Amino acid sequence: MIYTGKHIDAQTALRYGLVNRVVPAEALLDEAKALMDDILKVSPMAIKYAKLSINKGADMDLMNALEVEKDLVGLCFATEDKQVGMQAFLEKRKPNFR
Repeated sequence: MIYTGKHIDAQTALRYGLVNRVVPAEALLDEAKALMDDILKVSPMAIKYAKLSINKGADMDLMNALEVEKDLVGLCFATEDKQVGMQAFLEKRKPNFR
């Protein structure tokens, strides 16, 4: 696609693994909101560090990118969110991240 500039349809993008789902246009907003609801259930710090890892790692060789990811995962374990998540797990309930 990069070399030819050819466009592909949604089903082809799904088959290539470029998207994780295809929905009718009229369902798009509802699907996007449902995905956002799932994301909002996760630790905000974990999301922050995941985004940082993706953005920094994209311009690095594999070994350096993995090192950045390892460091950021380590930072996640030093957050209040880790405590909230672990306590919720032990109490068999959903976490309430702030």
